[in-house]
Amino acid sequence: MTPFRHLAALRSGTASGFTLIELLIYVAFISIMATVFVNFSLDIAGSAQKSRVRQEVQQNARFAMDRMLQEVRAAEGLNVGASVFGSHPGILSLGTSVPATNPTVFDISGGVLRMTQGASSPVALTASNLQASNLVFENLAIAGRTQHVRLTFTLRHPNPDNTEIYNASVTLYGSAVLRELVD
Repeated sequence: MTPFRHLAALRSGTASGFTLIELLIYVAFISIMATVFVNFSLDIAGSAQKSRVRQEVQQNARFAMDRMLQEVRAAEGLNVGASVFGSHPGILSLGTSVPATNPTVFDISGGVLRMTQGASSPVALTASNLQASNLVFENLAIAGRTQHVRLTFTLRHPNPDNTEIYNASVTLYGSAVLRELVD
């Protein structure tokens, strides 16, 4: 057997294997497919992260709004002098019949929406990694008839790099009437 057997097969047209052109075409095709697959995988991962961020913002906002509305409905009265109505940052002070929870106060501190009941320490209603803003309370009370409060606030995910994945914000509006006292 001669070491030039492959060269002889090429001349006779019976060689098997890839030509340089075929090899370049296969490498280019595999490279394109790998690039498409990697980009598709990155898009899927980015969409999943964006969905998690949106879900976190919406769940925190709903929880905070539900808790505030629940406390307003259970309160016996508005502490109008201790509340800040119509502007941000709003403060809502509610009077309750239970000394341990009187007063119940809602405010924002350091971007966190919080609730303070009685002499206890404030409790965060939103996660510390989210930014609460535009907290506005409106006193819609009708003298001698009802005590009614409208609440508005915005919760967003901080996005210092302005990355599209982390753009998530929700503004919630709600209102509640304080319960009627029955003698």
